[in-house]
Amino acid sequence: MKKTVRILSLALLFVTVAALLAACSTTAPSQQPASSAVTSATGAPTAAPSDAVPGTASGNPVSEYYEGRDAFFAEAGGLIMTLEDWPANAEYIDCVVHRDNSYFHIDMVDALAVIRMERNRPALGVDPDVIAAHFADGEHFMPEVNQNDALTQKLSYPAWRIDYVTGQNEDTRTHVAIYVGTDEWDFIADFSVAADFYEEYEAAVQGWIDSITLKDA
Repeated sequence: MKKTVRILSLALLFVTVAALLAACSTTAPSQQPASSAVTSATGAPTAAPSDAVPGTASGNPVSEYYEGRDAFFAEAGGLIMTLEDWPANAEYIDCVVHRDNSYFHIDMVDALAVIRMERNRPALGVDPDVIAAHFADGEHFMPEVNQNDALTQKLSYPAWRIDYVTGQNEDTRTHVAIYVGTDEWDFIADFSVAADFYEEYEAAVQGWIDSITLKDA
């Protein structure tokens, strides 16, 4: 039974990642239609207007391919959120860069866990209700939002931990996200695991959270 659940979870994860990658444009910036959509950390589609606007995944995608996360972060430039210790078996999947230089970046671990990094224009602030609403799917689960004192001290910016769930039944995924708002950017590191396997990854997720850092690319 466990093997069957793992196979189903693998299949569902690849569907999830495929949906995220579908947001990645392959056209030049001047050819990108203003009505194209990208996805937020929750996987919900977010409109991409022709001009950069505040909020998650703002601005049109810019067509680029980067040979791994180091090249991507170097090209993105400025202040970035990353991990001091990336998992050795993390597989760089893809990214989207927007005209206002916001982005998202996806790695996958063991075909069961997804690490998603976002850099967005400031929109969430420090109100826990606003932060929770950003991650809520509006139907099934209400996120739990708590300030992370250790990361707040480490990063010198307010850091918030958001525990939430997406999907239902065999589609359920457990998410732990870290949101850090700076003067110029809202940063989100979202770690998600197929719910049936979250206990196996809980210690690893906590280790990834502990290794979050902000630095200039």
